[in-house]
Amino acid sequence: MWCVAHQAPEIKARCAALEQSHPLGRLWDLDVICPRAGHVGRLSLGSHMRRCLICDEPAHACSRSRKHPLEQVVGCVEKMIDDWFIRD
Repeated sequence: MWCVAHQAPEIKARCAALEQSHPLGRLWDLDVICPRAGHVGRLSLGSHMRRCLICDEPAHACSRSRKHPLEQVVGCVEKMIDDWFIRD
């Protein structure tokens, strides 16, 4: 947890950019909470919702419905991590 004295929407935009640009960024969930406004989400910035790692549908829908077997999701995550370590 970090406390940052800066505009929350700009911090969230930078966090979302990291989540999108880093090879492992899709595995991160960098939340920003403003003391005055509360949670600052992607939608408040005009950004798209997170996408599912398996089918690219909205992640929250797949997660809530348990659309994909846990083994498939874990396998996808493990492959992303393995690919990262092989690359470096």
